[in-house]
Amino acid sequence: MAQESLERRIARLESRAEIAELLARYAFLIDDHEFDALGELFAPDARFGSPGSTHVGREAIVANYRALGDLYPITLHEARGFALDFLDDSRARGQVLGFSEQASARHTVITSFRYSDEYVRLDGRWRFASRQVRTLYAMTHAELASGGLAWRLRKRWPHRAPAPAELPVYRPEAGNDT
Repeated sequence: MAQESLERRIARLESRAEIAELLARYAFLIDDHEFDALGELFAPDARFGSPGSTHVGREAIVANYRALGDLYPITLHEARGFALDFLDDSRARGQVLGFSEQASARHTVITSFRYSDEYVRLDGRWRFASRQVRTLYAMTHAELASGGLAWRLRKRWPHRAPAPAELPVYRPEAGNDT
């Protein structure tokens, strides 16, 4: 195996730092409801999705965030860690651990999730090419405190029917079916 040049290793470190900053900007812009600026973090033909819902292109992605911002006007998003694999000098894949609190006038929901990302370098900047989110849980503080993390139906958004979470894969012998 040939050893990478010092220049290439430095370029990869710079790219890692740029992608870490992309993740932080994403959280800041969602929380500040700067949805047009948030859209600029995505490639023009990017995809954003969760189980049962996919938005393609910046305009559709921004429209989705605006709708969520209307539901939850106060949010706090955190990227808690990430792992990256570079495919080449302008493409990478990653996994990001995420956490957020989202509040409306009636509810505060806390959620832990994981993004599966694809990144692309366009016009000298790293952007999201694809972002797919899978959930460990989403529920109110009261539900979490009453054992909700062990429930199979851990996705409990107040505006939706309770649903199974995608992470981890549910094992019936490990918890109840509430």
